Amino acid sequence: MSFKSELLHPLFSIKGFSYGPSDLLVFAQQLIKNGEAYEISIGQFFINWLNSSATLFLSTSGTTSESKQLEVSKTSMVAHAKMSASYFSLKPGHKILHLLSSDFIAGKMILVRAMVLGLDLWFYPPSKAPLASLDKVYDWAALVPLQLAHSLNDLYKVKKILIGGAALTSKLKDTALLKAKEQQTSLYLSFGMTETLSHIAIALLETNEEPLFKVLPGIIISKNAQDCLEIHAAYLGNTVIQTSDLIRLQSPNSFYWLGRADFTVNSGGVKLQPERIEKELSPFLNIPFFIFGIPDEILGSRLCLVVCQQHKKLAIKALETAIFSHPYYAPKSILMVNEFLYTSSEKIKRKNSLSFGFKELVIKS
Repeated sequence: MSFKSELLHPLFSIKGFSYGPSDLLVFAQQLIKNGEAYEISIGQFFINWLNSSATLFLSTSGTTSESKQLEVSKTSMVAHAKMSASYFSLKPGHKILHLLSSDFIAGKMILVRAMVLGLDLWFYPPSKAPLASLDKVYDWAALVPLQLAHSLNDLYKVKKILIGGAALTSKLKDTALLKAKEQQTSLYLSFGMTETLSHIAIALLETNEEPLFKVLPGIIISKNAQDCLEIHAAYLGNTVIQTSDLIRLQSPNSFYWLGRADFTVNSGGVKLQPERIEKELSPFLNIPFFIFGIPDEILGSRLCLVVCQQHKKLAIKALETAIFSHPYYAPKSILMVNEFLYTSSEKIKRKNSLSFGFKELVIKS
């Protein structure tokens, strides 16, 4: 099979209509000329995918640092698409939904999977409640947690839903699982990044179970001296990707995600993981928030709860009623900012959100 034929499967279709290379280029040009912003991004990607270049440029999300440009090979993207399809048992003709931004890796790889695997692609504007207006049943879709939260009564419209892009609160997970069981839909949690061309591990969500991520076929994982995940993937070449994700290895091909090492708060010599504390606090605080450490002369770092100014009373009440598994997990202060800054995938930019200043309320112990 030639490289060009690998880029576009003969059975690829969009909303039931087949598209060969020349047809797809014409369609892409129409999207760019007459489409909405999200359609222009899709059209531009189709053109870039079918051009003579063997590589594409991707932008990282900018969650923990400034967004940067990466040059990746189309061959690597094809290989990843096939690995992902194998896990989800996607076959030519399966209907998949595209409800994300095509400016970043998750959205781009949905397009790649459809073209490479001969899937039937259905795309709609990225929105809070993207399933509400749909009247068909689809085989697969990817949602961010915000979209999941606004689609709980429409989960039956998709057989398999992959959730990614941001953390999933315990409350949303439990509610979504209950709804998914009633509607006979399977929910999965993704782990990946731009550098790995989307997900390299998937966790099937189950009630009362901590998500156990299992790597895709061909992925080898390990952890370094700092307990951070290392990823070895043949489709990415010989490079070993060093992450800042703290993990607990369950087996040679599975792991539990503990949080980000670059968010760790060292308070009085005790290393505290914000994501774990956020999980314990989320049942008591149903608003956007995060845990952060700021300099402290005695402790080194002071553990803080960060909220928007208008949610001050809710934050105080939550800390009065919350039950933490360890006394060290109780924040010492509440930091109040005017607004949160978000990435395109709805992750809070923690440092950036605090960079414009904050008010502090010290919690009396």
